[in-house]
This record gives sequence, structure tokens and C-alpha cells, in this order.
Amino acid sequence: MQEKVRRQIREIITRAEPHKDVFLLRPLKQILRREISQAEDLPGDAEEIIKDFLEEIMDAYEASKLRSKSILRELFLECLELGKKKGVDSGDLARELLYFSLRDSEADRGKRARKTQDKRERILQAALKVISEKGYQAATMEMIAERADVSKGLVYRYYESKETLVRELVNSMFDRLAEQINDAVHQDLDALDIIQIHVRNYLEFIERNKDFYTMILNARDIMGPAARAEYYTRILEHAPVMKHKIIEAAQQGKIKFTSFFTVYYGVMGFLDGVIHKWLRSNCSYSLVNEVPIILENLFYGMVTEEYAKKHRKPYLDWVKETFAETGPGASQTDSAEPSGNEAGRRAEEQSA
Repeated sequence: MQEKVRRQIREIITRAEPHKDVFLLRPLKQILRREISQAEDLPGDAEEIIKDFLEEIMDAYEASKLRSKSILRELFLECLELGKKKGVDSGDLARELLYFSLRDSEADRGKRARKTQDKRERILQAALKVISEKGYQAATMEMIAERADVSKGLVYRYYESKETLVRELVNSMFDRLAEQINDAVHQDLDALDIIQIHVRNYLEFIERNKDFYTMILNARDIMGPAARAEYYTRILEHAPVMKHKIIEAAQQGKIKFTSFFTVYYGVMGFLDGVIHKWLRSNCSYSLVNEVPIILENLFYGMVTEEYAKKHRKPYLDWVKETFAETGPGASQTDSAEPSGNEAGRRAEEQSA
């Protein structure tokens, strides 16, 4: 059931006054009939609609001030009648109605919410697979439903269109990426520390979510002509500390460029090249194994000559030691020497 339909049901019930609840019947029945009429001619689709309708009705009813059961009884009878016309097994539907009439615990509501969330997640993951394999234009809601092992009607009840579905998928994946990057970043780190964390965690994420990156490569139809720029911008929105620290490093004369965006887009463009090479090799090696050479190239390209003379060898020694100790794919928190600041301190001790 689409979110706007759920919202309509909630609004109708929550706005009703206890002594005027009889006026709920007509609009609620109209919603149910409309949703049933739009269902495919398959009993399973009609049954899913009735279940979704009843779940929303019961949740909204329990949260309201309404106490009369007569309205629920009338709606249950309407569900039976409409289900019968669509070929839904009356015995199965009667058991569902009995369940809804008896349930009242928080545990039941939590279980139903988890079940719905599981279905949505299955649909999102199926969309990711289908679009990465077929491309956005060729992918259809039917293909996604088949891959998720759900009815096409259920997919459309959760998502109004393919674009809506993909937008939610993209937002969900960006949230996961942001969480992975930000969990390891804090204010005590300097710009090189944060870039190193960003590079490693970003490549770890792409290695685990290759289908997402492949989908974004063909995202012009999803996100418009500026798809790549929007992709980078979305990542940046979730990394405010990195922006602050790179600007700070430029002001301190550690980085050649005065523009933060020159540094940021330069790093992301370099990483894209590394990822494309990995994809062309059919992902035959670990992306994370490329991190030391990536950091060395970035170090040469970004820092000022004065800063490089003082910090280059300690910093690159630290990179090699870190990856030798932790191994590919190790998390930032697993490293015994987590900070490029440590490399800087070593250099200062040597020059003292």
C-alpha cells in the first residue's frame, strides 16, 4: 500500500470524534474498494491489499480515541465481501480477520512492522541487482518483483514508480556509506588522516556494494545529466569534518590548493579511475590492496613541497606499516597507529 494511502487512512481515523465515528465508514470503504479495483486479477494481490488495509486501520484505530468496535465489524464484513469477489479464500481471510480482531499487543505491532520492512528491503536489493545487470531503462517493476519473489502489486503499493523505488534505494545506500565513513572520523584527526580514512572506507564500501556503484555509473536516467556531480555532492553532505579539515590544512600551508573542491573532486576522480580499472578486471583482486599506492600518489599530488620534505617518508612508512599489520579490509579502529599525526610526530622527532 502506497504511503499516501496509509496517510489518508490515518488522517480519517485520527480526526474522527468518538461520537461521530459512524462517518468513518464511507471514506474508508471507498479507499478499500479503490485499492481492490486497481489490483491485478490474482487472489494473492487482493489478499495482500486487504491485509495492508486492515493493518493500517488497526494501528490507526488503536492510536486514536475511538473505542467502538462496530466500525471495525463493518469494515471486516466489507473485506470479506470484496475478497470473495476477487477469489480470495474465505477461510484464509476469516482467519486473518479473527487475528486482527484479537490482536492488541505492542509485540504484534513490532512483528508486523519488521515483516513489512523485510519485504521493502528485499524489493530494494532486488532493484539494485536488476538495474545493475539490465540498466535503468531496461529494468522493469515486473523484473524487480520476480527477483524479490513478491507480487508486482506489492511493489507498486510500496513504491509509486520505478524512479521512486530507485530514489529510496540511492538514499538508503548513501546513508550506509556515510555511517561507515563518519564512524571512523573525528575532530582530532588532521586532513591527511581523514583522507586516508575516507579512501579506505569508501573502497571497502564499493567492494562490498559493487552493484550500487555499477548502477550509479548508469545513473543519468535516474539522477539527470549531472548524476556524477550529485553523487559526489551526496557523499560530501555526509562528511562535514573532512571539508573543515581540508580547508584548515590549506590555510596552514600543508596542501597546495586553496580550493576545497579542487582537492575533493581530485580525490574522488582518482578513486573512480581505480574502481573502473578494478571493474574491468572483473573484480579479480581486492580494492583495499590498492590503498597504499593511492595514498602515495595523493600525497605527492596534494601537499606542499615544504610539508612533503618533512612528512613524506614518515607518512608513507606509516601507511605501509599500517596495512602490513592490519591487512586488507581492516577497519580504521583495528589499526595500532590510526593517525597520520603520528607520522608527523615521528618526522619532528627525527629532525629535532
